[in-house]
Amino acid sequence: MRRVLTCCMLLPACALVAPRPRRCSAVTCAAKSKKKTKAAPFKPPPLELSRPIDVFSRRDSHAVSAEAGERAAIALRIGVEELRSLEASVAVERSGRGGDVTLRGELSATVAQKSVTAATGDLVVSDVTAPIDFWVVVSDGESDIDDDDRDVVETTDGMVDLGEIVVQTLSLEVDPYPGTGTASGEPVASYGDLDDAQPIIVDDSLLGGDLDLS
Repeated sequence: MRRVLTCCMLLPACALVAPRPRRCSAVTCAAKSKKKTKAAPFKPPPLELSRPIDVFSRRDSHAVSAEAGERAAIALRIGVEELRSLEASVAVERSGRGGDVTLRGELSATVAQKSVTAATGDLVVSDVTAPIDFWVVVSDGESDIDDDDRDVVETTDGMVDLGEIVVQTLSLEVDPYPGTGTASGEPVASYGDLDDAQPIIVDDSLLGGDLDLS
């Protein structure tokens, strides 16, 4: 009768006995658990308006329209009460084979902001239009761009996020002082801006007596 040998039959008798689990102190177990724990990789938050495009594809024009949830997230990011609409149309312009790539177009939006001049915080609704003009630079991450007069978006594989370009462009066009009638970023005139020749009227009754300004 032939005998069939298994791996356990070739082991010494001591190896067939299951070893008892080794006890460890609380400090040792805590140290082991820390060694096994790995930090989760950092993940950047998702973009409020993500519209990735390939600038080297044959498509020459793109339209962007933000939905309600996207507009709410964008409004929170750029610091306005409401973003009621946001649309953009962008054309991809290429200058010959392997030449420069430029994104040109325009965005239009309707924003609602709290007035800085009204104590009640009334909303100021304004329409915003702005040109989009970005130069696409394909690099390996070590490029040196000397042209300071052009907005630049860098890419390593031709993929750029058109939605992020639209959001950044809009953020620069929002009136920082809504309700003052200016979008230049200049604050409202304060007492320090008064002309020295302008007369100052003082009510002496508030001072509890006559006031001699001579």
